[in-house]
Amino acid sequence: MKVYSIKTKKTPQKIRTLYNVGKGLPSDNITRIAYGKNGVLFAGTENGLAYYNGTDFTVIEGITEKITALYFSSDRLFYVGTTDSVYILNDFAVLSKQNFPDAVVDIVGDANGDIWLA
Repeated sequence: MKVYSIKTKKTPQKIRTLYNVGKGLPSDNITRIAYGKNGVLFAGTENGLAYYNGTDFTVIEGITEKITALYFSSDRLFYVGTTDSVYILNDFAVLSKQNFPDAVVDIVGDANGDIWLA
């Protein structure tokens, strides 16, 4: 899957822009995309995670696996699922990594603040 930006009310002159490795993504194959509570767009790819800085994408260091799930918790932590682990980030820094025997395909939080992985 590719990622594009399209014309909006704020940028009517833009018709379409293709974002790929040349624009900072770690891979041309996008697996997940999410708009964070911090107002930043994140793109998960076959080879890691990046965020949009307003012009190009910037790779988040330390994550090189295929991204399979993205979740922003109410306490402003960012959970990133991969084919065999989950990363916990604070803004753009990896705080921890936990390995799992299976791919993490979905992440949700409940009213108690507990995080659930599938």
